Amino acid sequence: MKGFYNEWKGIKDPLTYFLYRDLKEICEDIFWRRIYRNRGEAKAYFIREGFKVFLPTMFVMGGRMIADQDFNFRSDYTYLRACLTGLHLAPNFTMFYLLKKESLDSFDPLVKRGWKTFGQELSFNDPEEITLDKISKISGQIFEKIKNS
Repeated sequence: MKGFYNEWKGIKDPLTYFLYRDLKEICEDIFWRRIYRNRGEAKAYFIREGFKVFLPTMFVMGGRMIADQDFNFRSDYTYLRACLTGLHLAPNFTMFYLLKKESLDSFDPLVKRGWKTFGQELSFNDPEEITLDKISKISGQIFEKIKNS
C-alpha cells in the first residue's frame, strides 16, 4: 500500500490506489498468495469478486435514476442524485474517485458545488483519511443539501 501512497502524493495514479483499496484481498489472493494456477482462473476470479464490490453501488444508482425518471430534473442533477445515493448506501473508493473526477467536468453550478463539497470535507492530500464511512456520510449530507435547493 505504501507504494500506491507515494504515487498518490505525486498524483500519478490515484485510480490504481483506490482500486487497490477496494480490491485489496482479491489482489493479495492473485498476486501475493497466487492461489490460482493460470491466468484465466485468476482473471475470472478478479472479475467475479470485483463485481461484488461495484455492482451494489451501480444498482443503487440505477434505482435512484428510475425513482427520479418521472421528475423533470436536468440530466446533470439526476446523475448527481444517483451518484450521491449510490455512494451513500453502497460506498466504494473506486466509484467515488471515478464519479467525482467525471462530475467536475459538469457545467451545472449545483453539480459542481455538490462535488466540491467532497474536497472541502475530505483531505485529498492524505488518501488514508478517506474512508467508506466518510464517503457514505458526506454523500448523504450533500444529497440532503441539494435536495432542498
